[in-house]
Amino acid sequence: MMLEGFLMTGLELAIQGVGMRFEKCQGFYDMTPEDMGKFRYIESVFREQCLGHGYQEIRTPSLEYLHLFTAAGTLTPDRLNKVYSFLDWNGWSGERVVLRPDGTIPAVRFYIEHQEPLSRFFYIESVFSYDETGKKKRENWQGGVELIGSNSALSDFEIVYLAQKVLTELGLKKAEIKLSHAGLLRSLLRCSAFEEAEQIEIFDRVLDGDSSALLELRSDKLVGEVLGLLLEASSAGFLKNIRAILPPNMAEVGKELDNLISLVGLLEESGITFQFDLTSARGFEYYSGFTFRLFWDEKAIGGGGRYDILIPLLGGPPKPAAGFALYFDPLMEAVKEGSAKKEWVLLGFKPEKLTEAMEVMEGLRSRGYVVRLDISGEGAGDFEFKIFLSGKGIILTDVREKASHIFSTSQELLDYMRGRSCSA
Repeated sequence: MMLEGFLMTGLELAIQGVGMRFEKCQGFYDMTPEDMGKFRYIESVFREQCLGHGYQEIRTPSLEYLHLFTAAGTLTPDRLNKVYSFLDWNGWSGERVVLRPDGTIPAVRFYIEHQEPLSRFFYIESVFSYDETGKKKRENWQGGVELIGSNSALSDFEIVYLAQKVLTELGLKKAEIKLSHAGLLRSLLRCSAFEEAEQIEIFDRVLDGDSSALLELRSDKLVGEVLGLLLEASSAGFLKNIRAILPPNMAEVGKELDNLISLVGLLEESGITFQFDLTSARGFEYYSGFTFRLFWDEKAIGGGGRYDILIPLLGGPPKPAAGFALYFDPLMEAVKEGSAKKEWVLLGFKPEKLTEAMEVMEGLRSRGYVVRLDISGEGAGDFEFKIFLSGKGIILTDVREKASHIFSTSQELLDYMRGRSCSA
């Protein structure tokens, strides 16, 4: 009886709650059919370009162990404070897990488990980041690319080129590329008079977008002059001039600068326009070489770089690697079109014509049309064509041209529709 009373109480509460308004979680968003059209369009272009450049698709779980992201400081403190973390309880004990806050680290974990000498793979996944205001999106979709096993300037170039190629195919040819170099920043900090703890703190602030951190580094007597010149650099020639005046005690800076000069030279030779901006080195602590960010209408739409130190940090072999991610959410605002528009057909029929109607429906769909059954019998909706199978023939109405045609057989109709300009 007590159980029955409990169930009845719950049922009564449920009934009383019928009038309640249920909303999505703060910071999360639904995608409308129009949104999904743009999403699938971006996804298809991204996937086509990746496959065409020899990359293979993978997918990692949405849940990962927290220690994967805390290992040796793979995330900056600011990013680590924004992860969705909870205890995965198995009845007796549990382990702390997180909703994936980054795509590269799980991809590297995947590589360590399934490694090959040279790996090229891509993925389309969402990442999660807490925002206390609830005004920013807490789930963001992205397309990521990883190239593992090569540290040549040509592999760096391929990463930037592929990102730019995807944007060009999306109609965003004039997207802005801002180039920087995390390894160069690290080497400058090591040559400075700052203590090691201060170096780490300044580097983290730069990655989190605090431009004042570079001003502090510029005040350093040992590296301030070189940093000032780097902040004005605009070409491979300019960088070579800086390289020529480096003092002997900055050999490490020179090595990183040589790497950047090689990449910049390839970009210039290929005609890819970019802006060298040392202050744009924003992202993750695992970046060790060049980094770049992509902008459209002053909004960040992607970024990436080289992360040779990450795989060893996660327990893997010492393998060089580079990659990038394109941010689907701002891209959906930037692109002007969605998936290719198809022509819609409304199909109605008398009950005894069901079999023939199914044949017509499948025939039209195989020819690229979208066919919806007129289940209401009212013929309402926004359609390019309306078809009705009666006992006396098949009536086709071309809504745009305001013309009607009558066919004796379904094959006659399908032959006619094949000749129409279906955009699918």
